[in-house]
Amino acid sequence: MQDIVRGVPLLPFHNEQQMVLRELGRLTGIHSSSEQVLYILLRQQLLPTGYFYTMDDTAIAFARETYEKTQYIRHEFGSLIYSRDLFGIQIFSYTEPYGGNPHVITVLQRVLPEGTVWVAFAHTHPNSNEFSGLGRRRSGDVKVAHYYGVDFYVIGPNQILQRYSITTEIVTEVGRIIPKPLTGQERILYEQDYQKSWEEHFSIDNWGVRECDDFGCHLMTWPTP
Repeated sequence: MQDIVRGVPLLPFHNEQQMVLRELGRLTGIHSSSEQVLYILLRQQLLPTGYFYTMDDTAIAFARETYEKTQYIRHEFGSLIYSRDLFGIQIFSYTEPYGGNPHVITVLQRVLPEGTVWVAFAHTHPNSNEFSGLGRRRSGDVKVAHYYGVDFYVIGPNQILQRYSITTEIVTEVGRIIPKPLTGQERILYEQDYQKSWEEHFSIDNWGVRECDDFGCHLMTWPTP
């Protein structure tokens, strides 16, 4: 039997579990003659703020929060997705998003809340719609995903969120995202915070290579109009 709201298998309840459900229902003011219905209602009511029932929903929330920043200042952003147990159900959240540079985001080991487990990494691409390193020879995003042993999410200019599974090594589309618009004040602050990084990435390294040449950044208007 499937929960029609979230697609999560419903559980067979024993007497002790039924008593816990009834007590939780009494405390929250939620009542039902069916343990299964009560289970669904309680899950919806008791979900902590900032948590989601699936990794995909969590990555969607991250993408909505960050992609407008990525488009505007052309920098990558990333976040660790983690899980915890709530009444026998796995729920998910993500760390405060952090910025990288125009073409790279480093997986930073954040301190996660007690009792949680790191399960995935989500990040943005300002110039590319695909994971880097796809193909027979692992590199880029794909190599890092396998190194850490977690699935990766990415969203690019087409605003389609994708997931790379380290188990199947297959990329799947999660869906198209509508990013949260930036306020005028946020635009000013992001310009101040990232202008130096944008300018520095035009410099030429010791081998005579300019990091941004592959993406044509010198032809771009910054920040994005």
